[in-house]
Parts: sequence; C-alpha cells; structure tokens
Amino acid sequence: MLTSILAFTVSALAISQPIPQNEDASGREATIVGGRVLLPNKVPAAGIVVKLRGSELSSANRPPNDESPDWEDMKIVTGASGQFEFDFELRSWMTVTVEIEPVKYAAADWWLPDLEAGDHHKMGDLVLEETGTITGRIVDANGIAMPDSWKVLARRDLDPFDDGRGPSFCNAEYDRHTGTFSIDRVPPGTTKISATNSLANWIKGPVVKIVAGQNQVVEVRYNGPDLSKRITVMPWIDYNFMFGVPAKAITLEAPGQEPIIAQEIPGSSNSYSFDDLDPELLYTIRIEDRRLTPWIRKEVPVGTTVGAALIGNSSIRLSVLDPNGKPVPRYHLLAEIHSVNHIPNSSVLIEANSVPPADGLFRGFVPGRYTLRIHAVGFEPKEVALPYLKSGQTQEVVAQLTVPGIARIEGVVRDSEGTPIANQKVLLYQPALLRDSPKSPFESMWVSMSEDTRTHRKKLAQTTTNEEGRFEFVGLEAGKKIVRVFPAPGLEVVREIQVAPGNAEWLDVICEPFSFVVGQLKIPPGASYDRLEVCIGMRAHAPDCSPDDWDLEMEAVGCFVQLDGSYRVGPFPPGKARLALLYSDQGKQRDWGDAIILRNQEIEIGKAEECRVDLDLRHDFMGKVDVALRVNGEEQAGYVLVLKWYQAQTVVGAPARMVTTGGEHELRITPPDGRFAFYPKNLIQVPAGGIGSVRLDLELIEQELTLECTAGHPISASTPVNVYFEDRDYYPCAERVTSPGGKLLLSYPADSKLRIELPSADTSDSDGWLEAEQAQSLPLVNWIKNGPSPQVVLVKCSTEH
Repeated sequence: MLTSILAFTVSALAISQPIPQNEDASGREATIVGGRVLLPNKVPAAGIVVKLRGSELSSANRPPNDESPDWEDMKIVTGASGQFEFDFELRSWMTVTVEIEPVKYAAADWWLPDLEAGDHHKMGDLVLEETGTITGRIVDANGIAMPDSWKVLARRDLDPFDDGRGPSFCNAEYDRHTGTFSIDRVPPGTTKISATNSLANWIKGPVVKIVAGQNQVVEVRYNGPDLSKRITVMPWIDYNFMFGVPAKAITLEAPGQEPIIAQEIPGSSNSYSFDDLDPELLYTIRIEDRRLTPWIRKEVPVGTTVGAALIGNSSIRLSVLDPNGKPVPRYHLLAEIHSVNHIPNSSVLIEANSVPPADGLFRGFVPGRYTLRIHAVGFEPKEVALPYLKSGQTQEVVAQLTVPGIARIEGVVRDSEGTPIANQKVLLYQPALLRDSPKSPFESMWVSMSEDTRTHRKKLAQTTTNEEGRFEFVGLEAGKKIVRVFPAPGLEVVREIQVAPGNAEWLDVICEPFSFVVGQLKIPPGASYDRLEVCIGMRAHAPDCSPDDWDLEMEAVGCFVQLDGSYRVGPFPPGKARLALLYSDQGKQRDWGDAIILRNQEIEIGKAEECRVDLDLRHDFMGKVDVALRVNGEEQAGYVLVLKWYQAQTVVGAPARMVTTGGEHELRITPPDGRFAFYPKNLIQVPAGGIGSVRLDLELIEQELTLECTAGHPISASTPVNVYFEDRDYYPCAERVTSPGGKLLLSYPADSKLRIELPSADTSDSDGWLEAEQAQSLPLVNWIKNGPSPQVVLVKCSTEH
C-alpha cells in the first residue's frame, strides 16, 4: 500500500530539536499564467493585446503592514503563435483577471479566483468571438421616445463557457435628441437589455438572441411615473458601511403643503423618489433618523437627483498605548460593525502611514456593535470588542498593545507503521476575518456576514517534509493555526493548534490506510452514460462542525462514469461521506451551476481497499422534453421557460429542449416584459431516459386595472402589489407596483382566476402582506368573457396604507 496517500491524526508530544526550513512559501513566489488566443476559425491570433489586472475589493483587504511595491497591471501583444505568458508576484489581497479587447471581436475576461502564489496556471485556448449589434429606442408607456439621459446595458448571461470566461457587458449612451441608441461589438448568445437613469434607476428591457454579423432592433419601455415630475434621493453613509435608511425618514416639503414621505424605487438598492410634483415649485428634502446627524437640502427643483452624504451621530474616542502606557503615534485602524446585514460591514478608519486625530476622536459612527482591529509596527495585532454603541454616544476606548513573541510549529509525518513520509506538502493557515481578501489565499466554505473562524481561513505558508519526514514553520504570530495536508488529490485532513507567544509546538502526524469507492450504474435501455459524474465529498473537517455540515463543492473528488457504467473514485480516509451523482448538460466536470443532481446520499467508507455502491436509475433517469410555444396564435421570441423543480432555464424563440428527470413536470412561463409568470398544470409525462414533446398554445389577456381601497384610502403610484393564481395555492406569480392613479397592467392566461393583495401597514406581519381573509379575491373569468377593458378593482382592506 502506498504510504504517501494517507489520512492522518495528530497528537502533541515533546518538542524536539529545530530543523532547517525546506521551503520558503510565504507568498513571495513567482506565479505564471499563460494561454493561447485563437481566431473564431481556430487559427492563432497575432497582434491581440492581453492584459493581466490585479485589484483589491476594498482597502480593508490589504494587509496593514504590506510593504510590497505598488502593483502595475501587465499586458502582452500576441505573436504569430497567439501565445501569451505572465510572470508576476501574486499578492495576498489580489483579485486576478485576464482580459482581451480586440478591435474586431468581442471583449472578454477570465477571473481566476483559485490562483495561489507559485501556481503555473494554463488557461488553454481562448477563442475570439465575432459580434453583432443592437439598435433601439427607449420609450414611455405610450410609445413616445424618452427625452432624458439614459445609459443602455447589454449583458450576456453567464453561460458556462468551456474556457471559463465571465459574463460580457456592452453599453452605450442613449441619444435623447434622436430617441435611439446603438450598441456595437455585442458577443453572440442570450443577452439581457436594461437601461439606467439617475432619476428612474434601472429598468428591464427585452431578452434577445444575438447572432454574429446581424443587428437586433429592440425597444426598452419605461412604464413608471413621469420623470419630469420626480425628485430622486440617493443616500449613503460615511466610513463605507452599507447602512439602509428607511423611506419614512426621508421627507419632502413645500410651502403650504403637507410633508411627503419618500417611496423606495423598485429594484434599486438605495434610491428613493417623490413623484407627481409641481414643476413650478422648489422643494426641501429632510432626512431625520435617530441614528444620524440631521440632513437637509433646500431649493431642490423638480426633475433632479440628489445625493445625500449622511453621517452617524455616535463617536469613539480611542487611546492606543504601548506596554508602558505611552501613546503609539502611528497605527492602522479598521472598524467592523456586526449589527447590519449588508456587505461591506468593515471600513479602514486610518491607514498605518497616516497621523491619527490628536484627541483620538473618530466621529460618524452609526449605533451598533463594533470590533476595532489595530495594527502598529513592532506590536502584536490588537482586537477590541466594544459594548453596544448607542445613538449620540461617545464611547471611550483604551487599547494597550503588546510586544510580539515569535512562535514556531515543528512536526513529523509518518505512516501507520511509523515510517517517515518524505516530500509531503504541508500547508499552514490561520482563521481569516471578513476584511481579509475573499480571493486566494483566502478560502471560504460559504459567505458569512459575521466573523466565523470555522468557515474562513487564510493561507500563511507551505513547506514539504525532508527525508526524515520533518517539517517546520517559524516566525509565527501567536494564536490559532490550521495545518492542512493533501496526501493525494482530493484527500485532505485538517487540524487546529494553538500557538503561544515565544513557544514551539510539536505535531506528530500519524497516517492511516485509505479506500476507493467503486460501483456500477444501471440506466434505461437506449440511454447513455455520457456526462454522468460521481462525486464523493467527505464531511467538513472543522472540529466544531455540525453533523449535517457537508462541503461537496470544496472537498469533493469526482470522476465521469465509464462507457460500461462503472466508476472508481478516491482515495478517501475511512469515515462518513456523501455521494452525489450529477448530470451536466455542458459535459463539464463538477459544473455545479448547471448540473442536475440525480442522487445525493450518505455512505460509510471503511478501511477496506474498496467500498462498493451500486446505483439503479432505471426508473428515475433523466429524459428530455421538446417545447414549442405560441402566444395568441403567433410564435413569440423572448419568453423564458423554467422547468419546475429543476433549474433548466431556456429562452424560447423557437422550439426549445430542456433536460429533466423522468416523470410528470410543469413549466413556469414568463413573458419578455416580466409582467406575469404562470404554471401550466400537468404539462407532460417524460419517460425515464426518453424524450417527450409538447406544443403550448397560450391565449393571454392584457388588462389595465385601477385599484381602489375599500377603506377609502387612495392607492398611490409605486404601491407594491402581489398577484396570485387562486387555483395554485396562492403561489405568487407576479410582484408589481402601481403607476399613477393606482393603475396596474397585467398579462395573464385567459382562463385564470387571480387574487390581488396590497402590503399591510402593520410592519409586524412576517411577510408584509395582508392575510388571506383581509385580501379581496378577484374572479377574473367574467372579465375575460367580456374581453379586455379598463376595470376598477376594489381591494378589501381594513388598515391604512
């Protein structure tokens, strides 16, 4: 049995004599990224500019004492072979992107999140794409060209390209004088059109199919309130904390009028509006929140966008002292707030090379719970958890720093017989904080809004064992460290160790045998094993993990099923594991975003050479369904079909094929403008391993409703409205907002019954909507028999809006 492919256990023994470090892998190694650029006909592309960019997500990601030289982006012009290669030093805070922007072809970029220092990453062949164009108009609800300034964006969906390129974005300015826009060099494929305006925020346009060498003519329709009668407010908070301001805190005043409360613009992240204003008046905007310093802007004309820089009304007075009680003149300070549910939730208040305030007073905080992280040259990093900072409070904080003690970790790796294992890679990590870069060398099993040392870790160094199986890490800061070893591809074991200042800790690594998982698949006659993959994931390794915590994506090892239906995956240490059988329509290994999970079960891996798991799929193997769609007697482009229970989404402009498992299925169908979504019931029976087909002939009604509240309260513009199918267990089918006058435009199947609900004024409601007995059920069958016509709908309501 190979002793180099093993799992291990750890025990603490006496400290031995130190040994020399075999490899210095502190992140200063040369990293190489290379590939080849090809023309669409697969001929090498010469004269193409390839760029390598390194960037940080925010200043909070850069290490406080980083003394590496300033980063400069790199570029290479390809020669006759089309090849390129970058040789550079990867920084710990860096996000690496490779970009090409040829003159005649589509621009593209490749994001490399898993890149580590010292890697030699081969990108393979990057094939250039020919492009098409998009021309169109932006019009209002009456089809009249908008007179405002807009920017139009064309975004190609993030399809899983074989070479891993990212989504493509093309944009153009809207010419308000001609009422048209033109976007050039749009890559082929399914593309979503949207437009943005500072007053209106984002609006959705159609979904189109771009074909190389062709032009697509589109129309983007704005159905919202009159922008010439609107004022938009965009607030933000100092210190870069994502902090939401409630709409009720933003009011608009004018002489002789009652104050108006702002409405959040649907689809925006932090934009609010006032609509149907008098263009002849000048208004005053106030933002009053008990957590903020009051903000006011006077003489605001209608038709403008106002940015509001808000300041918290709490403060921190910080004294940073050395071990003798004397002030430390320079330090790096980062504040992390724990009482918000947004990212970013941390901000650098002062850089290490800047002079802090003489009185140590940092203003502009919002109430909440904070952790201060202090770094100063020559001292140990310091963390200070603050009590809850109240509104208007100035909290006194004293942080006394300590001189660092240099620690080390030594150890040996042996097999189960006690024989040392040479040339074994050993990696050292420490628990990472949210301010650490979420790219290499930062690793996270999932995104967490709070500091979670179980799921975040940052690579510090790596080494390999010498001929005696010995390894060593020196010059370490005190604290918790994580040792990781990969005895074989996909086989990983992790242990934690606490390092004290000035001490040396010893790890004796004892290894145990491993196993493989093997099996045979049975599928329906005539079906294929192509694109089936078996993945095995071990239980998450952290010692405080829940028994239900699994990490298939990060830890899984997989293989494609052989032509005869057999598979063999491994090696693995003994213990519980999870087996997942995947089918990827892209034929790409572990393509999690587009794979269908056919099986997902827990297995027990023993110490034997092989663990056998056979799978019988003859009754639930995936099949295919061909869908053709006609709407009101005509084939329509841009409709989105989503197979219920399975995320097999496609845009219909011609007959579409969707992959699913065998059995009875339903589809959700959404028009290009997104005004409605509905579910044909009992759509089709798909045989296991076979192909089913269906043609949908839909009769859709377009109806404009005027909503009025029975309690006598008017329904204003931008009031949220939820629309349900009554025969679908009140499953929400569309979330809309009203236009001026309480008008609502819907498109729905001709034989449907709908229910309309308005938001409840009682904010204690968990879902924010009226209960079923408070909302009016609307039998729309009578409307359909009489044909589309304007309707006044009385929505039963006993609470104020």
